[in-house]
Amino acid sequence: MAPRTPHRQFVDEVYQRADAFLFGRRTYELFAGYWGVREDLENRIVGALNTRPKYVASNTLTDPQWADTTILSGDVAAAIGELKAKPGGELQVHGSAHLVCWLLDNQLVDEITLLVCPVVVGQGTRLFPDNGPDKALDLIESRAFPKGIALPPGARSTQPTEARAGTAFSCPRRPGPRNTGRDTVGVGSGTTGVREST
Repeated sequence: MAPRTPHRQFVDEVYQRADAFLFGRRTYELFAGYWGVREDLENRIVGALNTRPKYVASNTLTDPQWADTTILSGDVAAAIGELKAKPGGELQVHGSAHLVCWLLDNQLVDEITLLVCPVVVGQGTRLFPDNGPDKALDLIESRAFPKGIALPPGARSTQPTEARAGTAFSCPRRPGPRNTGRDTVGVGSGTTGVREST
């Protein structure tokens, strides 16, 4: 087996922090068809995804085939709020761009982690819309990996503010102490995740 690259090690560590995963329907179906059929649980991503609870925000999915999956429908904001209030580690969202935008709009995101890969894609779903309110963010971490992959300034949001030069993304934050359990979300390389505050 080839040695893990620094960015792969970082991604593996992110998945290992998860207590559960939250998906939109389309990303869930893609992940279930690839990650859900793999049996190499020693792979840190495969192991995490196949041994931890999965939640799907969907009003159309009725019979999930991936083990340990719960469908969240109806008042999804309340259901996600309950998940975030539970003690434990992270509730991570990977992919699911439409869900991430909805979570941001509903102030269910407290932390964003975004990996940027040196690839130009001519089309696709934007993670952040062209318009909308700007939010102030606090720097958590920033680093560069070999081969051009970057973890740009990770951010924890503060209260909404007027537009500021250099604001690349926004994230509303719930009020309250940071040690209340599952109350943060991160985004990475087309992935998003919720992380326990400490």
